[in-house]
Parts: sequence; structure tokens; C-alpha cells
Amino acid sequence: MHRGKASISLNCVLPLVRTMADPKAVASRIEALLKSKYRQIPRDDNEKIVDAVLKLWFQILDRKMSGKSMLQEVAEVIHRSLMFQEIAIAIRDPKDGLYRYQIIMGFTKDVADALKTLAYSEAEARAIDRLPGIQVSRLIDVTISEAPQKAGEAATFNRPTLVAVPRKADDEFTFGDYMCILIPGRDDEVLGYIELSGPRDMKMPTGNRMKALELLAITIGIALQCQKQKDTRPAENQPLEMI
Repeated sequence: MHRGKASISLNCVLPLVRTMADPKAVASRIEALLKSKYRQIPRDDNEKIVDAVLKLWFQILDRKMSGKSMLQEVAEVIHRSLMFQEIAIAIRDPKDGLYRYQIIMGFTKDVADALKTLAYSEAEARAIDRLPGIQVSRLIDVTISEAPQKAGEAATFNRPTLVAVPRKADDEFTFGDYMCILIPGRDDEVLGYIELSGPRDMKMPTGNRMKALELLAITIGIALQCQKQKDTRPAENQPLEMI
């Protein structure tokens, strides 16, 4: 055999020979690296939203919150991570099928009191009779301030005198605009809805924020249905009761 060829063959084999590292030491280093990445503080809005929704789901799976406290936590997530300052969540009352507000956040006392007196039918919850209404997606619709107001609706705005102020740009979320996100159940059932207004930047929400709102609405829907079917905890932690 020619020594040159043997040398080439040996050189090809040598890189494949390596000293085996201690598997436990390697696993320990990689574990520390991955846990550090997992636990790092969220750096932007998208990471904050994912982190908040994940924590909410773990709380639901661990059965550490009642239906009412879950709705409150969803409102807090929307306020902290999705910019909206005025948040109201309505749930369907099984007794009469009407939707009533269970969570009211960011409104004056007078407006909150007015919202508590309201009850809407499913047609109203689906925004069928709101004109002009904007259907953004399967779950989201927007009612603009230019739309005719129903009787008594003025009392549900924090600043009713500003509703008539002309819109300066199409991407402005002005006083009197509000967004409705349906809380879906099975077979096209509507369990409730989230109603939002007053974003901190006074701008129409981004696509990512709207999809995050849909994710939160779906989370509520699944959690409420799971509680209704399987919850066997003590009375204080039973599924959401109307107030």
C-alpha cells in the first residue's frame, strides 16, 4: 500500500476521533442555559403577552382561581400588556340568556353603575344591529364614534362630551370608539364578550394585539366550559356566578 494513500486515509479518520465529555456535566450546563433563557424577563410586548397568557393558563390548569377571579386576571393582562385602559367583560346569564357585565375596569363610578344596569341579547352581543359596525375577524368587531348611539349609551362613556370631536386620522382610536371581542363556546355559542376602549396611545390596535385579545377570549371560553363540566371544588371556587 502506498504511504501517501495510507496517510490520506488516516487524516480522514482522525477528525472522527474525539474525547467523550462527561454527559452529566454537559447536561448540567445546557440545563442552566435553557432555564436562564426561559426565566428571562420579557423584552417586548409580544413576549409580555405570551408570558401573561401562559401564566394565566397554568393558574387555570392548577385550579387556583374561580371564574370571577379568572375574568379579573384577564382584564389585568389586557390593561398591562395590551394598552387598553377601559375594560368591561360581560357573561351570559343562564337564567335568562342575557349578557351582563361582570368585570368593569377603568371607568368612573357613574359609568360603572350605568354599565351594571345593562343587559344585552345575543343579537346585540354579536353586534348584528350596530350600524355602521366593522367586522374585523370572526370574534372582533369595532363600533366607531360616528355610529348612531342607542338610548342611554351616552351614560356608558367616560367622556361623553368628547364623543362628538372629529376623528383626525383613520388609525386614531377616538373617544366613543369601542372594540368587542366575543367569548366563543362550542357550536358557535357566545358565552360573553370583552368590550374595550381608551387605548393609552389612542391608536387602533396592531394585528398582534388583536390576535392576543382573541386568544384571551378563547381562553375564557374554554376555561368557563371546563369549569361548568368538571369543577367539583368547594362552593367559593365554583364556576362564575352572576352578580
